[in-house]
Amino acid sequence: MADFSGTEPQIGDLPHEPEALAARCRELLDAELPAVALPMLYYLEYRQRATGQDSDSAEVTLMLGECHLRLGQLRKAEDAFVQTLSRAGSVHPWAALRAHLLLAEVLLTAHHYPRAAASLDAAEALLADHPEPELLARVWLLRSDLARLQGDHPTAQALVDRAASASAGADQPRLVGRVALARAQVAWATGDLDGAAGALRAAVDRLESAGIKHLLAEVYLQCG
Repeated sequence: MADFSGTEPQIGDLPHEPEALAARCRELLDAELPAVALPMLYYLEYRQRATGQDSDSAEVTLMLGECHLRLGQLRKAEDAFVQTLSRAGSVHPWAALRAHLLLAEVLLTAHHYPRAAASLDAAEALLADHPEPELLARVWLLRSDLARLQGDHPTAQALVDRAASASAGADQPRLVGRVALARAQVAWATGDLDGAAGALRAAVDRLESAGIKHLLAEVYLQCG
């Protein structure tokens, strides 16, 4: 993973080609630096509009939404994901799939449950012909959150178990950490404090070792 610590990219230092600039922004997001990636993405979006390439910019608006989501800017994140879906259409199905998943996350946080359910339905429909276990696990985790927030704890627990089975053996610490966090949240909601504490410890161990700071912060809030 590239080390961007202690550096602030200048416009003159940015890659010239849009594809290379987009790849740099993805590296920054993976390095847990959304605040650094955000202005670069807006610059990239400006360049695409100026050159008439904005019809093929679903990935850029998707990353913009991710940045805003990680920075807690829910309305801007929602707008970016809706824009991603309008640009992706049927031409970029994987961008649309990720946008539906992230949009559902925003809507759950904002307590817009019917819209979140509709977004998850759309994501699952995109996975119907080409099911990916790890992406299905993300759908089930978000459905578990929806069930828990609406008080349906047995369904929430069953969905967490499905997500855990799908992610078993996956080399994706972010997904494994999310599973542990979801298990802790369901345990807490049902009064199983020991189970919640154990799941939170598992989430912290997994996320700390992988350096996934934004999700680790959420887990620490739950520990509190």
